[in-house]
Amino acid sequence: MLEKVREHIKPLACNPVQAYFTSDFQLYHLLEFILDETGPGDLILATFSVSEEFVRKLLQMKNNGLISSLAMIADHRTAVKALRLSLFTKNIAEELHLGNNHAKVVLLKNKHWNVSVVTSQNQTRGNRIECGMVCTMPEIYTSLLKSVLQERQNMIDANEIFGGAIENY
Repeated sequence: MLEKVREHIKPLACNPVQAYFTSDFQLYHLLEFILDETGPGDLILATFSVSEEFVRKLLQMKNNGLISSLAMIADHRTAVKALRLSLFTKNIAEELHLGNNHAKVVLLKNKHWNVSVVTSQNQTRGNRIECGMVCTMPEIYTSLLKSVLQERQNMIDANEIFGGAIENY
């Protein structure tokens, strides 16, 4: 599926801002593409909803050493689903926070990269046209990270509530 992503997204090193509008790939395919380009990194994911399929893909990426650490932010309305998924997420996510969230953002960092993705797709299988932007500009990453961290302070630590405290990200 990486070939489908490559039809829409060019190498990150040469293209600091890119947009896509397609139903050709899922968000986890885009994430695989980015990690293929950047190497392993620390990941923050914000979404309105998350599916078991997406969590299983994250677990695969973490087990393969592509994700060094993971923090997830989801909407509080997913609390029932979060409870069901907490058995998965607490094994792969150092943090799972719930709040009033409708944002769909991916923030990836490592020693050499700061990558931001703002997308219309939740962390679920959409099978619809989705739109997004991929950006490697450090100032965009820093701005989004600052906002995410600020909003996270008002959220519930779901791993602590649903499955015991896990070390902070």
